[in-house]
Amino acid sequence: MWLGMAPTNASASQLLEGSPADRMIFAILMAVGLVVLMFRLGRVARCSGQAADPTLLRFLPAQRVWSDFPGVAFKRWTKAIGDLVMVLIVVTEREADCGTWALHTRAGFVLLPASILLINTTVIWPHL
Repeated sequence: MWLGMAPTNASASQLLEGSPADRMIFAILMAVGLVVLMFRLGRVARCSGQAADPTLLRFLPAQRVWSDFPGVAFKRWTKAIGDLVMVLIVVTEREADCGTWALHTRAGFVLLPASILLINTTVIWPHL
């Protein structure tokens, strides 16, 4: 479903609503991230000014005013808040350099084999 290999006949309203599975996973990740940040309140207070551009976070709610789809604009704002939560988790590690290194290493362990797999899949079975 996430790789888009299955044919979909989604209507415009279904595309605007998004996938319920994606929404649930994102909500769970954001809730867990907020719980982690609650335990790190002191470090979050020190880092919060450096971790995000406050102009962007003020602009996204204002975007709902002129948007043709205010519900979609609100969803994008909550996703931006979720991005901020994840960035604060990495930045508020006791050793931020080690946290950043671990993030890049783990992403490499997942993304490199996945990209090789998908490249081979598209070369071997290009009609998928």
